Amino acid sequence: RKFILITNISGHIGFPKGHIEIGEDEKQTALREVYEETGVRTKIVDGFRESYNYLINGFIKKKAVYYLAPFNAEDVKMNIMEISEYRLVTFEEALSILNFKHDRDILTKANSFIDSINADS
Repeated sequence: RKFILITNISGHIGFPKGHIEIGEDEKQTALREVYEETGVRTKIVDGFRESYNYLINGFIKKKAVYYLAPFNAEDVKMNIMEISEYRLVTFEEALSILNFKHDRDILTKANSFIDSINADS
């Protein structure tokens, strides 16, 4: 099992994400941002949604929403206009390089969710 992590232009290592555009819902935004940053066209897995709120520069309120989506490693194609690097990493590798605790928490929940889906199959 591998996860895609990206390094954005500011040097932050995390998950693909971006801003919602007019007329989009959360899922449409997630799918578009994943495609723009990684070249991957995918579908969202039902039943997993995690979010957190944060501040930029101490006063701009933001909310990040995350979903799970399968991908084929050979489909990943970095967009140098969007990100500076991508990595395909294991759960353990991702935990060691993610910059923020909330990202590590979401990764842990996602990994457990995948385990539960696989156990039910």
